[in-house]
Amino acid sequence: MNAGNWQRGGGKGRRPKPIEIPDGKPKKSAAQRGEDLARRMRNLGLIPAA
Repeated sequence: MNAGNWQRGGGKGRRPKPIEIPDGKPKKSAAQRGEDLARRMRNLGLIPAA
């Protein structure tokens, strides 16, 4: 009877954190990430170029 319960046993602990891979690149600030995202969206035509 309990054979299928392993599939429904959600919430068994913390979610694993992503592993940071050292790539030698400096981290971007929030402002730099926002500018990068806006540039990508403009290139895709999702927001109009100002």
